[in-house]
Amino acid sequence: MGEEEYYLELCERPVQFEKANPINCVFFDEANKQVFAVRSGGATGVVVKGTDDRNPISFRMDDKGEVKCIKFSLENKILAVQRTSKTVDFCNFIPDNSQLEYTQECKTKNANILGFCWTSSTEIVFITDQGIEFYQVLPEKRSLKLLKSHNINVNWYMYCPESTVILLSTTVLENVLQPFYFRAGTMSKLPKFEIELPAAPKSTKLSLSERDIAMATIYGQLYILFLRHHSRTSNSTGAEVVLYHLPREGACKKMHILKLNRTGKFALNVVDNLVVVHHQDTETSVIFDIRLRGEFDGSVTYHHPVLPARSIQPYQIPAAGPAAVTSQSPVPCKLYSSSWIVFQPDIIISASQGYLWNLQVKLQPIVNLLPDKGRLMDFLVQRKECKMVILSVCSQSCGSRAEPQQPASQKACADPGRGGPVRCLHSRAVAVHRKQGDAAQVRDSRADGIHPLSEPVSDRSAALLTRAGNQDAGPTQPLLHAAPVPAVPRAQRLQASGLPAAVPRKFLPSRPPAVSGYAEAALDCQR
Repeated sequence: MGEEEYYLELCERPVQFEKANPINCVFFDEANKQVFAVRSGGATGVVVKGTDDRNPISFRMDDKGEVKCIKFSLENKILAVQRTSKTVDFCNFIPDNSQLEYTQECKTKNANILGFCWTSSTEIVFITDQGIEFYQVLPEKRSLKLLKSHNINVNWYMYCPESTVILLSTTVLENVLQPFYFRAGTMSKLPKFEIELPAAPKSTKLSLSERDIAMATIYGQLYILFLRHHSRTSNSTGAEVVLYHLPREGACKKMHILKLNRTGKFALNVVDNLVVVHHQDTETSVIFDIRLRGEFDGSVTYHHPVLPARSIQPYQIPAAGPAAVTSQSPVPCKLYSSSWIVFQPDIIISASQGYLWNLQVKLQPIVNLLPDKGRLMDFLVQRKECKMVILSVCSQSCGSRAEPQQPASQKACADPGRGGPVRCLHSRAVAVHRKQGDAAQVRDSRADGIHPLSEPVSDRSAALLTRAGNQDAGPTQPLLHAAPVPAVPRAQRLQASGLPAAVPRKFLPSRPPAVSGYAEAALDCQR
């Protein structure tokens, strides 16, 4: 397959970090988009690399026990480290401030900290199994001030840094979700909502797993994406992605359903407002655009993939070693590997290989893969960097549609299927600047109807930690989604190649209840 057939690719300049191994633990902070490589608990060094800043941050810290989670505040002013289920340690990285550590214990008695999220440079949220605690950090005083707290039983949580919204899973079935919105020192409780679980026999106990949920901003709006492995309708057994729109005011509402028409193990990314669904079994991906016309049944809109399934474009890893040896041929990267973990919106990480990529969409190949030029133009006009591609489409269409001269009366009545598309493409191209302006406004969260939740206030973190053999699993964002495996607590660790797996079993074929697989599980399972 030539390059012109691939419409997804990994970025050319990935972030490279030390591979995960029993000594080196790897974490990822989704808010600052930083990878932490922590050697020997920090005693022999911590190296922090980000996607935007190519200058790494290096420091050492005392080894006070196993690191469960580590994140910088926004602007890298304060470092927070969780080593126990009761406390979080802090260290100032502000000039002329003391770098002595100070500690905050969760206020709720007998509660265990599941994780924490920075919502600004000096504000942090502890999520415990009994609720959330919102603090202001006072670096000069080396202390924290409790701003607000809320008691609620929590199974697991998820955080969207672009919208500063934390989603808490509650109830026995774990499918009642309670969102909280944070901004400028305030915490707002939004209306809770329920995720519809797939239909299953009465003897089967279903629950909603964190590994089947993602949060992402699409066209300026915050959506909850639920991977449902089996449709509730009796005549369909394929998996689907259900999109719930979460507004700043009002109830969360189911808006879109993306039909995957296959079962197995999946992962989700959002790139340029497109929902990308990766399928591990076939090692292919498909894209969905919720702005394109779908099938509306009166309540939700059903969408099918915009293009045929394709693999991500093959990627070559440069040979490592001294300059004299680097003349060796690059090594092909194993795509859809078991060591891959995906993070929103467009991050793919392989801790065993030591690479972080941004996933990208290639527009030029799509021109040949989408024969309906009207639909193609509707698709392209919503994308970034689309002007040259649109001009190319118009140029090709005008050249291919050249016809003999006709009387004016015949031209006026010309078949729209013949000359019409050229005029249609021309008129749509003329509107590109206006539509791109509207799209930019949506992306900037300033267009009419776009709620403030979409304003970028980064800070989401999940860690992918490696660990040696018999250490307990910490919290983590899942990798690719698969069918039922035993319940595993939120993990922050990413299993390195050759290390004992946290989930000592292979992925199973998709069937209810739908759960997501972990990176530690083997990918080369039976097809």
